[in-house]
Parts: sequence; C-alpha cells; structure tokens
Amino acid sequence: MESKHIGAQEADEILEKWANESRRVCFAVCAGGIAWHSHWVGTLRSASMSRWILSAGHTTNMLCTREYQEIIQTEDDDLLGIRFAQPNGVSAQGFEVNLFVEKHDRNEEDYAPLLNRIIQ
Repeated sequence: MESKHIGAQEADEILEKWANESRRVCFAVCAGGIAWHSHWVGTLRSASMSRWILSAGHTTNMLCTREYQEIIQTEDDDLLGIRFAQPNGVSAQGFEVNLFVEKHDRNEEDYAPLLNRIIQ
C-alpha cells in the first residue's frame, strides 16, 4: 500500500472529486487500529468551509478536514483512501477517521474485509 501525507486543501480536492462523481464512500471511525461503524457507506456532499457530510441510512456523519493535524492519502490495487488522525483538541490516542472508495464497483457488504487493509 502506498501512502503520503497531504494537507487539508488537497484532501478537500479529493473529497470534492468523490462528491462530484457520486462515489460510494465508506466512513470508518477507528481507535487504536480497531474500526467500528465501517458499514456507513454513502455519498458525500459539501457543507462548505472544508466540511463534508456523509449520510447512510439514519446516520449522518460530518468531517472537517482542517480539524486534523495529520492527513494521509493511501492507495493500493483496490482502494483509494484518506486517513484523518490527531484531531485538534481531542486527547484520545489513536482516534482516526478513514474515508475510502473502492476502485472497482462492488457491493457494500464487501467493504468490511477491505477496511482491514486500509487501517493497517
């Protein structure tokens, strides 16, 4: 898996592209390498000023790219992802939000095994 650090502006550009393409995005909240709620799969929409909203079923998640000290873009043969770590003002060690899309169109149920690869 390839990865590189990016800034909030570059993350916004990638997320805007995913939103414009109506890509199915998996929103996974992680702590210490353990992911939960990786079943939140939906499309992104911009809420302006570096804020992104993903709605999945009865759940709405919001992410502000400028609120993270570390942003890492990841890519492998199957996935494109962005890992947001070290949120400003949060002391919880290992807290991260991972957003990723699949390069190949699959069912939402197939995301859970793929998530294991992106959070490693």
